[in-house]
Amino acid sequence: MALCPIGKTFSYYEFPITNFPKPTTVKNVRSFLGIVNFYHVHIPNCSIIQKPLSALTGKNKVLVWNDDAEKSFIKLKQLLVSPQLLAYPDYNSIEPLEIHVDSSLTGAGAVLSQKQLGVVRPIAFISTSWGVTEQNYASTARELAGLR
Repeated sequence: MALCPIGKTFSYYEFPITNFPKPTTVKNVRSFLGIVNFYHVHIPNCSIIQKPLSALTGKNKVLVWNDDAEKSFIKLKQLLVSPQLLAYPDYNSIEPLEIHVDSSLTGAGAVLSQKQLGVVRPIAFISTSWGVTEQNYASTARELAGLR
C-alpha cells in the first residue's frame, strides 16, 4: 500500500500479477481471487467482474474454464496493474461527499467520491453480485437493493 498526501494506492510491483498464469485448478482460481479480494477496494465493480471466477470455486467442483472466466481473469489482471488512487475525504471542504450506485442483472456497484481541487476523486468503491433470488427482482427493486 502506498500513501501520499492526496490518497492511497498500491504498486503492482508488490506482487507479480502480470505473470500470474491462467488457473488450471480450483485451488489456483481461489489463490488468484485471494489476491483480487485483498485489493478489491481499488477495483470498481470488483464483485461483478469476478463472479464468473467465483462460480468455479464451489465445493467439489471440477475446473471448467470458459470464455466468461477468461474475460474475467484478463480484466481483473488489467485492473490490478492500473489501480485507482483513492482520495482521503476532506471533511473541512464545502464540497459534499457523493455516492453513486448502479445496479444491473448481475449485481450492483457504488463509488463514494468528492470534488477536490476541481476534480471528482473516488474515496471508496464497493460492489456486490446478486444471488439467484436477487437476480429475479424487478429493476426498481434491484436499484433499491443496491443502496443497502
